[in-house]
Amino acid sequence: MASSKHNPHEQGIRELLYQAYETELGGEKVYSAALGCVKNADLKKEWTEYLEQTRQHQQVLLNVISALGLDPDAQSPGRDIVAHHGASLVKAIALASNAGNPTLAQIVAAECVVLAETKDHQNWELLAMIAGKSEGDLKAVLSEAVAAVEHQEDHHLYHTMGWARELWIDTLGYPAVLPPPGGKKARRVRHWGFARGAGTRDAAVIPSLTFGGTGPRGVKRRLRGPLPSGLSRMPHTPNELFAIGNHGEKNGCRDHPTDVRQRHWAERHRPVLRTRMHDGTPHPLRVRADDQRHRANREQLEKAVHMLLNGADVTLLLRVVNIP
Repeated sequence: MASSKHNPHEQGIRELLYQAYETELGGEKVYSAALGCVKNADLKKEWTEYLEQTRQHQQVLLNVISALGLDPDAQSPGRDIVAHHGASLVKAIALASNAGNPTLAQIVAAECVVLAETKDHQNWELLAMIAGKSEGDLKAVLSEAVAAVEHQEDHHLYHTMGWARELWIDTLGYPAVLPPPGGKKARRVRHWGFARGAGTRDAAVIPSLTFGGTGPRGVKRRLRGPLPSGLSRMPHTPNELFAIGNHGEKNGCRDHPTDVRQRHWAERHRPVLRTRMHDGTPHPLRVRADDQRHRANREQLEKAVHMLLNGADVTLLLRVVNIP
């Protein structure tokens, strides 16, 4: 690499590369140990693929380090800590494996993979940032490496997070989606990530709920900020199709800021609940919570609110209905 005189960031870049390389070395050990705890055939197949990709990532980083004139065997305090962290994860997997509960051992293995991949994913995000801000050989070398690896790292982290989540749900006795949503259909997700893709899981288990329709001026609005009822904002994906309008027409919905924080707004408008099954077929169910004639529907709305409060990932739209 260029001297520090020409590149004031050289020391930090060198440290990041050493840590990234050590993370990939440790990742191989973590995957190898985790595979010994796997019961699910789909998960075993997926992690076997990730293990092979991790070995390829080691070679990619080794090529980067060599191209920049660095010693791949050089040690640093940060690299030693990364190695210790990886060894600790392997030990945790071994402890879980020897505890006599194969189901929980598989979950522990998934969580350890998530921890390892979190550091790995961050390393590659930082290398991508350096590539974007650098020039010359450093930019060329890092850009090529990032292009070859980054989309795989997204998949490693976010889909394994999905596995850990669904394995827990299955263990708790609730309907789980195994394998989790995403999989081969995943694209480069970056900051949206497969974590957002978790919002699609409920469509495979329960009807997803939407507040569909248009505002007074015919503008489709996606709810932003707290719900009038005080619910927290639910996650949503940018490319999801929504059942909108009287005939359940499918339209893409762009974000439109909607301020629903003021109490008077909630008092002047009320939502219309609509359900949409996994196949996209809309099932209208109008609910006016203040109307005694629709007590059964109000109870179903209360059930939907209960699901939201308990963490159901659903997409919410708001149909603005003026109250005289």
